Amino acid sequence: RGPVRGLGVRDRGADIPLSSHCIVRMPVGFSNTVKAFVASGKKEQTVTEKLSYKSRMVLNELGISVNAQTTITYRLIRVMLPTGEVEVLLTTLLDTKRFKHGYFSEIYRKRWGIETCFLVIKSFLELANFSAYTVNNCWQDIYAHFINYNIQTALFTAKEREIKKVNKQRQHDYKPNRNVAAGLLKRFLVKFMLGPAKELQRWIKDFYRQ
Repeated sequence: RGPVRGLGVRDRGADIPLSSHCIVRMPVGFSNTVKAFVASGKKEQTVTEKLSYKSRMVLNELGISVNAQTTITYRLIRVMLPTGEVEVLLTTLLDTKRFKHGYFSEIYRKRWGIETCFLVIKSFLELANFSAYTVNNCWQDIYAHFINYNIQTALFTAKEREIKKVNKQRQHDYKPNRNVAAGLLKRFLVKFMLGPAKELQRWIKDFYRQ
């Protein structure tokens, strides 16, 4: 469990109770309530409504006692994306003076780095392609993937300023290819981790030259 006064930023069906409050992105067609909110043009709205039959059944199965008269109160936040599309966020933070409308877009956007991390680890670094069958060895694979990702990210971050400078002279912005870098890093990872420290700078330069 997370901290009692924590705020969970959730996506991709993450509904585990990790905190006391949450922010969740809602599909604009999720329910009649959300559809009506989008059509209203309001930037935010506090909603109190009764739980659906399905919701009551799920909660009762989890040991949470509710009935047909139980209500839930939440706040809908409208966010305009740069593309002109509407995004709807649901939050349980109801105090509009303390938690202003403008805060939520930035807070929710902070999840993006974590989502990108898992995308890279699962897809580019092939996390599920284990090299062993025993539990301990699978855990070793998992931790090795995280180390690989962290080192790769550190190497990319060190070049960010240089890449931005080069991109100013190009029509399109370019960024390092994580898929290619993952293959290259396999040649250098053991040296980075176990080689003599005095050689590290030379190996890093060799990696960049690739």
